Parts: sequence; structure tokens; C-alpha cells
Amino acid sequence: MTKTKSIAFTLILVLLAIVLISSTGALAKDPATLTVTPDDSNVIQVTGTGFNPSDTVKLALFQANGNVEYTWTQQITTDVQGSFSQIVIIPTYVSGIFSLVASTTSASANQTVEAPILTGAEGPQGPSGAPGPAGSSANSNIAYVALAISLITLIIAVYAIVKKH
Repeated sequence: MTKTKSIAFTLILVLLAIVLISSTGALAKDPATLTVTPDDSNVIQVTGTGFNPSDTVKLALFQANGNVEYTWTQQITTDVQGSFSQIVIIPTYVSGIFSLVASTTSASANQTVEAPILTGAEGPQGPSGAPGPAGSSANSNIAYVALAISLITLIIAVYAIVKKH
């Protein structure tokens, strides 16, 4: 085989390898995706795909202005395919439309969620309860004894101070 034919054959093999590899997805990785069901509840199932295998996932709710509203602390790890599925609870004090972001060291994905208002308005004042039983009257003798002891202690203290000087 001539040198020109050898180079052409090598180029054809390289191009064929590139086509085969790219068609199997080995060169290009699909971007990470996030699915939330239902997307209008405070108890949601978060499913992510397209992350690296055995990666730690952090979940956070972001307000429209980019500020973090809430961050979950529970440990979530992707499986060998780079996917995860986790049920999480949005706290009842959080309500509104947010961007739920799942992030790892290799990728991130987001999905819009609406946390419903669960606190509700304050209800009407209930009826007054029945009056409680009458309290017992205090024993006034104990108060007089305590007052007498206090006065005697005060007199002794003043006498000791005067005698010392």
C-alpha cells in the first residue's frame, strides 16, 4: 500500500470512529434535568437525571431575585446512572413561586415549583370559657411573721454597723 493510501485509510478509520462514538453518546453528555411532581404542593418528589454517578446532590429553593429561600440538608446521592429520586417537604412557612435547583460538583438543573399558602388566615375568637374555682385566701399570719423576722434582721444589721464605728 502506498503512503497516500495509508493516510487516506487512517483518516477514514478516524472519521468512522468519531461517528460511532458520537452516536453512542460517549462524546456528548445530555444536560442534567429535573422533574418535580406535583409542582404545586409542599410535599414533592424531585427526580434528577444526567448527573455524574455517585454524586452528592444539594437542593435549594431560589426566589425570583436569586436569593435563597430554603436549602435542604438531607443527603441525596445519585445512582450509578447519575440519577436520583427524593421526596422532600417544603416548610409550611414558605409560599410562592420558586426555582428549585439541584446541583452537584458536575452539573445543575432547575424546575419551577409553587409552594401553596398553608398558614391561612386567623380564625374568629372562640367563646370565653367558664370561670375557674375561687382561689384560697392566703394565710396572713405567715406574712406577719416574715415581716417581723425581716425587721429584726434589719435592726441587728444596723446595730452591728453602728457598734463597729
